[in-house]
Amino acid sequence: MTRDQIDQLWSQALQQAVKDGEEYTRYHFANLVMEAACKECVEVCDEIALDTRRICLAGNECEVSEK
Repeated sequence: MTRDQIDQLWSQALQQAVKDGEEYTRYHFANLVMEAACKECVEVCDEIALDTRRICLAGNECEVSEK
């Protein structure tokens, strides 16, 4: 995650906290950071799974079930 992305998440969290009338922006920020990190993790895991499927199918050394 880049500094710009973190700054954008902070801005979103601040706006949401103000909108909700809350004084604790950090909770909104923490949730946004967690969601962004999870999304990145899923994307990486999906890419790894796709690469593994390609290797297995090319080498015919293992079976991979398609979802």
